[in-house]
Amino acid sequence: MCEYSERIFNGGKEEGRKEMIHLMREQGVDEAIIAKILASITEQETVKV
Repeated sequence: MCEYSERIFNGGKEEGRKEMIHLMREQGVDEAIIAKILASITEQETVKV
């Protein structure tokens, strides 16, 4: 995977993560649950060549 593709892929993941959090907050999901989800998501590494 070239550097450009890597940045697009990882940027898309971050954008999707932000949208998911925004939707959960709009639906009234508890902040503690959102924090647990974020903790598990951030443990996953970004793609590197």
